[in-house]
Amino acid sequence: MLVIDISDFSQNVAKVFDTALTNEVIINKNGMGYKILPIKNVEKTGKSPFEDIPYITADITTQEIVELIRESRAGLYNKNRHLTLKDYFSIRNYSF
Repeated sequence: MLVIDISDFSQNVAKVFDTALTNEVIINKNGMGYKILPIKNVEKTGKSPFEDIPYITADITTQEIVELIRESRAGLYNKNRHLTLKDYFSIRNYSF
Protein backbone atom coordinates (compact mmCIF):
# COMPACT_ATOMS: atom_id res chain seq x y z
CA MET A 1 0.00 0.00 0.00
CA LEU A 2 1.25 3.47 -0.91
CA VAL A 3 0.18 6.53 1.10
CA ILE A 4 0.94 9.80 -0.67
CA ASP A 5 0.21 13.49 -0.10
CA ILE A 6 -1.75 15.40 -2.75
CA SER A 7 1.23 17.59 -3.65
CA ASP A 8 3.42 14.51 -4.22
CA PHE A 9 0.59 12.90 -6.18
CA SER A 10 0.31 15.86 -8.56
CA GLN A 11 4.05 15.66 -9.28
CA ASN A 12 4.05 11.87 -9.77
CA VAL A 13 0.67 11.07 -11.32
CA ALA A 14 1.95 8.46 -13.78
CA LYS A 15 4.01 6.68 -11.10
CA VAL A 16 1.04 6.60 -8.72
CA PHE A 17 -1.25 5.11 -11.35
CA ASP A 18 1.37 2.53 -12.27
CA THR A 19 1.59 1.57 -8.60
CA ALA A 20 -2.22 1.45 -8.39
CA LEU A 21 -2.28 -1.31 -11.01
CA THR A 22 -0.96 -3.75 -8.41
CA ASN A 23 -1.29 -2.06 -5.00
CA GLU A 24 -3.77 0.06 -3.09
CA VAL A 25 -2.94 3.78 -3.10
CA ILE A 26 -4.23 6.33 -0.60
CA ILE A 27 -3.99 10.02 -1.47
CA ASN A 28 -4.23 12.43 1.48
CA LYS A 29 -5.75 15.86 0.93
CA ASN A 30 -6.78 18.21 3.75
CA GLY A 31 -7.13 15.35 6.23
CA MET A 32 -9.24 13.28 3.85
CA GLY A 33 -8.01 10.05 2.30
CA TYR A 34 -8.90 9.00 -1.23
CA LYS A 35 -8.27 5.41 -2.30
CA ILE A 36 -7.19 4.15 -5.66
CA LEU A 37 -7.74 0.40 -5.73
CA PRO A 38 -6.19 -2.01 -8.21
CA ILE A 39 -8.62 -3.62 -10.63
CA LYS A 40 -8.32 -7.38 -10.72
CA ASN A 41 -9.75 -9.97 -13.07
CA VAL A 42 -11.28 -7.55 -15.53
CA GLU A 43 -12.13 -9.32 -18.73
CA LYS A 44 -13.01 -7.55 -21.91
CA THR A 45 -15.93 -9.34 -23.45
CA GLY A 46 -16.03 -7.41 -26.71
CA LYS A 47 -19.78 -7.25 -26.18
CA SER A 48 -21.76 -4.04 -26.36
CA PRO A 49 -23.45 -2.99 -23.10
CA PHE A 50 -26.56 -2.23 -25.18
CA GLU A 51 -26.74 -5.67 -26.76
CA ASP A 52 -29.41 -7.01 -24.39
CA ILE A 53 -31.76 -4.00 -24.62
CA PRO A 54 -35.00 -4.82 -26.46
CA TYR A 55 -35.86 -2.67 -29.45
CA ILE A 56 -38.42 -2.31 -32.18
CA THR A 57 -37.96 -1.76 -35.88
CA ALA A 58 -39.92 1.26 -37.05
CA ASP A 59 -40.36 2.92 -40.41
CA ILE A 60 -39.66 6.43 -39.11
CA THR A 61 -36.97 8.95 -39.95
CA THR A 62 -34.80 10.86 -37.52
CA GLN A 63 -36.51 14.08 -38.60
CA GLU A 64 -39.94 12.61 -37.77
CA ILE A 65 -38.70 11.59 -34.31
CA VAL A 66 -37.34 15.09 -33.68
CA GLU A 67 -40.63 16.67 -34.79
CA LEU A 68 -42.65 14.33 -32.57
CA ILE A 69 -40.47 15.12 -29.56
CA ARG A 70 -40.80 18.85 -30.20
CA GLU A 71 -44.56 18.54 -30.57
CA SER A 72 -44.91 16.50 -27.40
CA ARG A 73 -42.80 19.01 -25.46
CA ALA A 74 -44.86 21.86 -26.83
CA GLY A 75 -47.93 20.01 -25.53
CA LEU A 76 -46.62 20.50 -22.01
CA TYR A 77 -47.03 24.24 -22.41
CA ASN A 78 -50.19 24.37 -24.54
CA LYS A 79 -53.72 23.27 -23.78
CA ASN A 80 -53.93 21.69 -27.25
CA ARG A 81 -53.09 18.01 -27.35
CA HIS A 82 -50.20 17.10 -29.62
CA LEU A 83 -49.29 13.76 -31.06
CA THR A 84 -46.82 11.98 -28.78
CA LEU A 85 -44.38 9.20 -29.65
CA LYS A 86 -46.69 6.71 -27.95
CA ASP A 87 -49.63 7.98 -30.03
CA TYR A 88 -47.56 7.79 -33.21
CA PHE A 89 -46.50 4.20 -32.58
CA SER A 90 -50.01 3.11 -31.55
CA ILE A 91 -51.36 4.53 -34.84
CA ARG A 92 -48.75 2.47 -36.67
CA ASN A 93 -49.65 -0.63 -34.58
CA TYR A 94 -46.41 -0.87 -32.65
CA SER A 95 -46.62 -1.90 -29.03
CA PHE A 96 -44.56 -0.89 -26.01
